Amino acid sequence: MADRPLQGFERHRQCRTGWMVELRRDDLRVFSGELPTRADEPEGRLIRRSFRISTPHGPATFKAVLKEACNLFDAVQAGTWRWPDPTAVPGAGDADRHSPAALRRLVDQ
Repeated sequence: MADRPLQGFERHRQCRTGWMVELRRDDLRVFSGELPTRADEPEGRLIRRSFRISTPHGPATFKAVLKEACNLFDAVQAGTWRWPDPTAVPGAGDADRHSPAALRRLVDQ
């Protein structure tokens, strides 16, 4: 299963180097040095950043995973993609909505 979205992502990015989709623990992540700097990072640092794909991975969702990775790539290339607001409360579909940090933000509001 994991190879199908990866192969489709390679085709979509037209063999542009520096972009990868990797499985880390239970998360699929897009890795690239072309992702913009985060708000809390100093400008000009050349590091490989990662962004977690929110679509759960599995045989039934590989098309949605591929679509999300390709949309991220296209938005970064167009210069329109921004990091999500770290202070925002996660929505109902977000896997991190029950994380300690998200729950702390809700209590603090």
